[in-house]
Amino acid sequence: MIGLPGMLQVGSGNPDNQVELTVFHDDGRYQRWVDAEYGEGVVEVTSILQPVD
Repeated sequence: MIGLPGMLQVGSGNPDNQVELTVFHDDGRYQRWVDAEYGEGVVEVTSILQPVD
């Protein structure tokens, strides 16, 4: 499991050998962090909360 400070997260793998990481909210910082730490395309961060228009 990937540890992101201060965040509750759920991670799982998929057939494309990519980790899918779901967090409460990501404004892009977590995706940038995992891209820098593990390489682009290795971890896909999905935010449960989405902006309201």
